[in-house]
This record gives sequence, structure tokens and C-alpha cells, in this order.
Amino acid sequence: PERSTALKFLTGVKSGVEVSPLLSPEPGMYKYEAFMIFLAREFQRFKEHGRIFSLVLFDIKGGGNSNRLRPLSPDSVASLTRKIDLLKRPVDVFASFDVDAGHYALLLPDTDVRKSTILARCIHQVFGLSSLNVDEKGISVASGIAGLPEHGNDLDSLVAASR
Repeated sequence: PERSTALKFLTGVKSGVEVSPLLSPEPGMYKYEAFMIFLAREFQRFKEHGRIFSLVLFDIKGGGNSNRLRPLSPDSVASLTRKIDLLKRPVDVFASFDVDAGHYALLLPDTDVRKSTILARCIHQVFGLSSLNVDEKGISVASGIAGLPEHGNDLDSLVAASR
């Protein structure tokens, strides 16, 4: 019975309709609340077992060829999610950090900052080579990378270092 209740919470089963409270409408992207759960779990693994992890925060906006950058359209966010899903490992967590502002996060368990930097550069290159949607005039991608223990020993210092 406990497992059934937990599964119902995670999948959001309500009256026979499945709506996940943890997943964004875009396939493969988690909501901010889910991301915070995963981040807390990784931090706990770091504290208890010394397992390293990295956090990459992205600022991704459309209209990169103009002076007026704006958050991505829903279609472009879906395309963004599909492209990042091809680049990341299944264990990595991609999430909306603040979609309205164009902020996204990528949590990389068991990954040091050097390897996270390589992945972030790869993501930058992919978005430099192609646009997400015909409505976007160009993509602007900025990222910040931080890891534990390299950038502190608590979540506040990790997030601050990755901004």
C-alpha cells in the first residue's frame, strides 16, 4: 500500500488521469520543485558518502541576433529539451529553473567541474550551429558551472558559484 501511494504521488494519478506534478509539460524536463528534490538528494550523497556532483545553470533566450533577447517560445523549449536530452546521460537531471526568465539547470551526479565544462561547451556548440525553431532569430546561451567540493560545502555556495 505504501508503494502504491508513493507511485500515485510521483505520477500524479488522479481520477484515472495521469498528470505528473514533477515533470514539466516538455518531455524530459523536470519542474523546479522536482529539481530541488534531486539537488537535495545529491547534496545528501555528497555529505554522507563524499560523492561529487556539478550544477550547470543556463540562461537561454531567443532573438540572439537582435538587441531584444526574450524567453523561448513553448515550441522552442520543447526543442531545447529534446536536444539536451540527446547530450546528457540518463542519470543527469535537466529542469526549468525559471522558464519565464529563460533559466534552466542541469544536475550532473558523480561529475567533476572539468567534465561538466566539456558538456556545457558541447551544448553551447549545438545551439551555436542551429536554432531551435523557425520563430527564433538566434539563440543566446550563457552558463555557469559549479561543483562540490570545488566551490564550497553547501548548496547556497554551489548555486551562487554557478550563476
